[in-house]
Amino acid sequence: MKTFDTLTFKDSTVELIHLLGFKRLTAIQKKVIPLCRQGKNLLAMAKTGTGKTHAFLLPLAEILDQKQNALQAIIVAPTLELARQIRDLAMHLKEVLPELRIGFAAGVRREVFSFKEPPQVLIGTVSQAAKVVAGFPKSALSSIKMLVVDEADMVLQDGFIAPLTSIVNQIDNSQILFFGATAKKEELNLYRKLAKQLVVVHTSDAEFDPQILHILVSTREKSLQETLLLILPTFVPDVCLIFANSTSEAKETAAFLQSHGYDAHCHTSSQDAHQRLRLLAAMKNESVRYVVCSDVASRGLDADTITDVISLGLPKDLDYYIHRAGRTGRSGRKGTCYLLLKPSDAGRLAQLKARGIVFEERRYKNTGFTTVKKRSGYRKKKETDPDIQRILAQSSKKVKPGYKKKMREQIASVKRKKKREAIRSLIKEAQKERAKAKQRSTYQ
Repeated sequence: MKTFDTLTFKDSTVELIHLLGFKRLTAIQKKVIPLCRQGKNLLAMAKTGTGKTHAFLLPLAEILDQKQNALQAIIVAPTLELARQIRDLAMHLKEVLPELRIGFAAGVRREVFSFKEPPQVLIGTVSQAAKVVAGFPKSALSSIKMLVVDEADMVLQDGFIAPLTSIVNQIDNSQILFFGATAKKEELNLYRKLAKQLVVVHTSDAEFDPQILHILVSTREKSLQETLLLILPTFVPDVCLIFANSTSEAKETAAFLQSHGYDAHCHTSSQDAHQRLRLLAAMKNESVRYVVCSDVASRGLDADTITDVISLGLPKDLDYYIHRAGRTGRSGRKGTCYLLLKPSDAGRLAQLKARGIVFEERRYKNTGFTTVKKRSGYRKKKETDPDIQRILAQSSKKVKPGYKKKMREQIASVKRKKKREAIRSLIKEAQKERAKAKQRSTYQ
């Protein structure tokens, strides 16, 4: 176990660590912090809730000079919610660096030029931060020491490559840190184009890994919304996120739940920044219970109060199912993720299972949900008797109620008859053998 005491920090950073109550380094922090302090360009991959944010905030605290009136670091994220959460955590830096100016560029507000001097740290969404950086003269950007791209895979997947490239092209000799959950081959190639001599770090941390129970519920002949109504009464969440595969589906589902008496709220990219931030605050203080959202929120909502997640079908990109589930069970806590599966998605479910996700299957009956027992490897011997095969063949045709019982009785009758015939045959064979033996003894 490696603790923060094993690393040498400035007095202000040590004070910050103590204020935050940190004792032990997580796996990602243990690998990333030394590399950051060596000035390496870095791609760090780890699951959500494993301490990634402080893996770059602590090295950042080491290089900041609150006396220097210049922009020294830029931190960007793909969504308003993520940018705001990073800013909230970064504000702790001011407890040990009271003169530090932190600018925010996201949503409808850009809290950048409210200072007499430029901010020393700029935090924002990729697109808004790019606009701010474009407004600085080239000479003012020479002081930038670090660029951090959080949830970098989401940045690339959601079409923010152009503004990110714009930022990178305007800063010279700055350390670039990418943080994310995954990296596909084509994404890795792009990271290497943006940052030279890139060091790639991939970690897992059992203690901080999400502890998520994955529950599979087949919709069968019901719709996703009908199945959703069946499962909601079976558990009481602190906050439950319900993920839809499109903005329109999210709005329809929220309206559907409201029509059935649920206080459901909608969270999508079509809402303005103020609405989304108010909803995030309401989730953190548990004044809302059900939030229906699109995948814009799959890595943008970070609240310890989220105990349950429901995925209405599988997303087109299976990575997003993992991101959805990752909203709960964070930092070693336990959470539950329900997957409502349409029969057409059965093939793609196998791909998720191949990634190591284990599902507990549940089926709804009149009394509620029951767990489906896993089938053993034993299979019944295939019936080869022609009489029994004829009975089984008839069962595939249109039948009346009670046909199964009648079929079992017919098969049992055939088996009894066959058994009696086999016994009679054995008796006859035995009688023949005794007769032959008696005949041989007579001639001897």
